[in-house]
Amino acid sequence: ICIMEFSPDDNFLAFRNGSYPVHSDNMPNTVWVYDLRRLDFASIINFVKPVRCFKWSPAENLLCITTGTSHIYFWTGEDRLMTACDLPY
Repeated sequence: ICIMEFSPDDNFLAFRNGSYPVHSDNMPNTVWVYDLRRLDFASIINFVKPVRCFKWSPAENLLCITTGTSHIYFWTGEDRLMTACDLPY
């Protein structure tokens, strides 16, 4: 595990294997989100490009993910939905 983040309420754990920019695993495009209440995976999120970083919002179960594209991705812990927003240049 290279990147690991707990949600602010400690109900979710997000992680990615390998290291960026040199990927030592075969799944650099995947973020795994584990539900610690149910002890099961909440989501396995796959991207076209390698994941560079992700952070939880300090106020809610909202995971922000970047992949080096012109988008920032948001995953919500409550509804387990993924949305993308364009980044202005």
